[in-house]
Amino acid sequence: MPIAGAVLVGTAVALLLGAVTAMVIGTLQRMGVVAVVPSWVYALGAYLSAVVGGWTAGRLAGRAGMLSGAVVGLLLLGVATWLGAPAQEAPAGLQMAVDWSAAWWRMALAVLAAGLAGGLAVSGS
Repeated sequence: MPIAGAVLVGTAVALLLGAVTAMVIGTLQRMGVVAVVPSWVYALGAYLSAVVGGWTAGRLAGRAGMLSGAVVGLLLLGVATWLGAPAQEAPAGLQMAVDWSAAWWRMALAVLAAGLAGGLAVSGS
């Protein structure tokens, strides 16, 4: 498969997995099964989504597995940045403040993890 197609499929898999993870955690909280979910659970879900997406892209791309996995991570970084930006029309009380200084290294780690997963997907075949 061409690299662009592999990256799109890998990104779609990662976003779908991330959405499912968020829905499961939210549903468990709404039903009262869990009262408080630690932030590391959300981080773990995000990293696993990036790794699975990078691995999928690497598996489909072949020799360019690590590159395609890293591109998946970068696309996920772009989506996270876009979603984390405050909406201009939202009232000030509803805007989420994102601690970007603490988040950048986590995002870089997600890109690296996705790239490594893509490389591992190719080396395992």
